[in-house]
Amino acid sequence: MALEAVIFDWGGTLTPWHIIDPYECWFAVTEDAEQAKALMAAEQAVWELVRHEHRSGTLTDILTAAQLSLSEAQLAAYYRWGMRTPTPTWRCPACSRRCASAA
Repeated sequence: MALEAVIFDWGGTLTPWHIIDPYECWFAVTEDAEQAKALMAAEQAVWELVRHEHRSGTLTDILTAAQLSLSEAQLAAYYRWGMRTPTPTWRCPACSRRCASAA
């Protein structure tokens, strides 16, 4: 049987753990306190699905739940903020190729 896919849980299992303040992230992205609170609540609801229903969620799920959309500039800010998480570089034991790059 050939390997078809690998699923990673990026909820802190593969990277060094550090405390993230969801409000800080969303306020940095939106620069609006009410939008940041709505996005933080929507993100929390997605994490509840992860914990209780063992489902994953997406940024689109969060935005839909918050009834908001992000501009291109806000999306760029979101992804820049997320890059604060260091990603380890490692070599895949199956093929010896680099499978992730350092942030």
